[in-house]
Amino acid sequence: RKIYPRKLIEQHIAINDQFGDDPILISYSPLADHFAVYKRMVKDQLYLFGVSGYLYKNVDLLYDSKSESLWSQLDGKALVGSQIGAQLEKIGYIERITFKKAIEKYPDDLYMTYDTGFRLDYNSNPFGSYRLDNKIVEDVEFFSGLYPSKSNVYAFFINDNPFHLFID
Repeated sequence: RKIYPRKLIEQHIAINDQFGDDPILISYSPLADHFAVYKRMVKDQLYLFGVSGYLYKNVDLLYDSKSESLWSQLDGKALVGSQIGAQLEKIGYIERITFKKAIEKYPDDLYMTYDTGFRLDYNSNPFGSYRLDNKIVEDVEFFSGLYPSKSNVYAFFINDNPFHLFID
């Protein structure tokens, strides 16, 4: 296992890494508070990813440096460019726990350090003000009004029936 501090992922949004023999992408969309891990191989081609600066449905779009196609952070599909329709394979399980609990629970695991070679202030909170107000970046096409703006809502299906877990 590898442990990635949230503060580091919030600054980079896309992290290209290696897990054993598998090249992986750890991605995070700060606006949606959504994490995902994908294999970076598609049809025997290795891709390097970065954050594009574009949003699609209020979620960051990623790009690959090989084709410059735009990829959905939510489901790993190429939405724009020569790779349109290509799909990254989602892998892994993401456990969200505090750093202290991670050290206690996984003392022998690998931890990503803040010594990344980038000049970034990992103690800053680049999205703190966004989370504290009700303003949204872009209009939401299907807004139900069931929950306050920017609430964390986790949706899942059990026997084809949707369930939502609201976390304020």
